[in-house]
Amino acid sequence: VVAEQWNTWGWKVFDFLLLLFTIPHGINGLRNVLEDYIHNKTAMKLINVILAIFVVVTLFWAGYAIINFDSTPFMN
Repeated sequence: VVAEQWNTWGWKVFDFLLLLFTIPHGINGLRNVLEDYIHNKTAMKLINVILAIFVVVTLFWAGYAIINFDSTPFMN
């Protein structure tokens, strides 16, 4: 089903936008929880940098996969 949907750019754009909003939202929630338990400012700065890098890398990696997905091997 996903292979059929990703034949159109509309579904690819929709899925990428879904990623664009959900990944940062989830990581921001994790960051808020961590700030409740970690009171060391230096540690939180390091964690924020790591989480930001994770978000950027994940969005590029997932975006690349969505854009370059070839559905022909999955079609009957």
